[in-house]
Amino acid sequence: MFNKRTPLYFLSLLLLAILVACGSEDSPETKNNEEPESTEEQQSDGDDQSDSKSNDQDATMDKNTIEIVATEMKFEPSTITLKKGQEYEFVLKNEGQVFHDFVEKELDVEMTFMSDMPDHPDKTSMLDRLLGTKKAYAHGDQMDMKTLHMNAEPGQTVSIKFIPKETGTFEFYCSVAGHKEAGMKGTITVEE
Repeated sequence: MFNKRTPLYFLSLLLLAILVACGSEDSPETKNNEEPESTEEQQSDGDDQSDSKSNDQDATMDKNTIEIVATEMKFEPSTITLKKGQEYEFVLKNEGQVFHDFVEKELDVEMTFMSDMPDHPDKTSMLDRLLGTKKAYAHGDQMDMKTLHMNAEPGQTVSIKFIPKETGTFEFYCSVAGHKEAGMKGTITVEE
């Protein structure tokens, strides 16, 4: 009953099962890693306050949350203006077809939150990817407290929160080979 193709057939089925298991694992994690919206908590805590004050809180939260969309070879927006000393949340949505990251290494920041992120493909072996091994953060096993760095697979959303500690203009970019050179970059300006 066995012929020369039988082992190849079983090996193909095993590989397919591993790939299906790894692929179906990403979607629930992505949803679980997103930070829950705090507006419901603010509204329930603010029942004694007027509606206008709740609206002001929501506006402040929206102003300090910046959604950055990554697609093939561009970020939207490509220019971002911040105020020194205020806390911001960057939400990176990868709407592209390939892995993208967001890197800014020069701006001095105080990190306050970083969602779980996949490893950068350049930093994981093929065996790690097949077995589904993941590191917790974009920059190795622990959060880099001074670098803005987010990694996202296609269709994934990740976020960080931080406080800029200096003023100036700083470049951000995608560090995947060839992406920055193809125009996937932008600037962050921090004002007093």
